[in-house]
Amino acid sequence: MGYIRLDEQPGEVYHYTHRKNLDSILRDGRIRRMGDRECWFCASLEDTLTLMRATVMMEGKPYYKVGGSIGRYPKFVPEDYVILRLNPRFQKGEWVQ
Repeated sequence: MGYIRLDEQPGEVYHYTHRKNLDSILRDGRIRRMGDRECWFCASLEDTLTLMRATVMMEGKPYYKVGGSIGRYPKFVPEDYVILRLNPRFQKGEWVQ
């Protein structure tokens, strides 16, 4: 799994986020970076789970926070996350619901 640039509109993508973000995503119809520099989308559910295993599921693993300081992943609590299956479309220069 690696980064790829999409030149064509994907039919379906997956995105994981904190459960606390779900209401605003559903209400606004958009996913914001929530203070991060990147926003991850995956081509499959398995890719999403692989990404989660390499990041948020790695309790204590160091990572670079916004601003360049080092943080460590907290204990992973599955109930705190949701995985969204999205059918995006491109409109006015942005991906929308």
